[in-house]
Amino acid sequence: MNTPNLKSINWKTTPRNISPNGIHDDEKAKSLGFQGGFVPGIALYEHVCAGLIDQDVSWLDTGYVELKFRKPVYSNETVTIELKETERTFNLYGDNPNDSRCSGLFIQTANPPKLPNGKIEKQLQEPLGSSNLVGEMMEITREHDPSSFSEITSVTGFPTEINGKQVVPISQWGNPIYLIYEYFGLSTTIHYQGKIWHHSPLFAGEASVTRGLITRFSERNGNKLLELLTEISSDSGRKVATVEHSSVYELAKK
Repeated sequence: MNTPNLKSINWKTTPRNISPNGIHDDEKAKSLGFQGGFVPGIALYEHVCAGLIDQDVSWLDTGYVELKFRKPVYSNETVTIELKETERTFNLYGDNPNDSRCSGLFIQTANPPKLPNGKIEKQLQEPLGSSNLVGEMMEITREHDPSSFSEITSVTGFPTEINGKQVVPISQWGNPIYLIYEYFGLSTTIHYQGKIWHHSPLFAGEASVTRGLITRFSERNGNKLLELLTEISSDSGRKVATVEHSSVYELAKK
């Protein structure tokens, strides 16, 4: 296992919701008892990723990150991101380092989990939470509009180009929860942890193809949770990332 040549740095940034929906919409989030709409977890990682790429442009080809989302970051809230060279960790925090909102580990690895071969199901009849859904293969294809990229990258600092080619911001393709939205009509989930193995950037003009399965359902403090294992590729078949994703799909009833 290799580690990228990265130095300890910290910087302030102000995440915001570009296209709020579900838990990222103020009205919806307040109806669930929160202060306002959350900035998506994958968008927070895009802010971190921008700092990693700034030091090592190969990050999107070989980087590996583990993420834990501890508390919400609300739109237009200024936070600090700290990368620690020796520990290979990052912390995204509010007023002080103890006010951690998102933290994790960044290294490089060549050994992502492998997605099993299986028939792609066009529809799934069982309700979300049914054990019969575990292992069922899902797939969606999403187009990405380059006209929206500059607004996103102006907020996150994510590069607009790598090696002279325009890239799609990771917040636009890196969250496999869209499998659940598409197959089950769900619109509100809370991302609480994940792992991403990078294989390649996604370039402008390419659609993303997300293929994967639910590996586990569980419950914690009345909250219903799901875990996904997915592979994200370009529509030409080039592997972009392997992603393990964990979300709350139903909050505990009060």
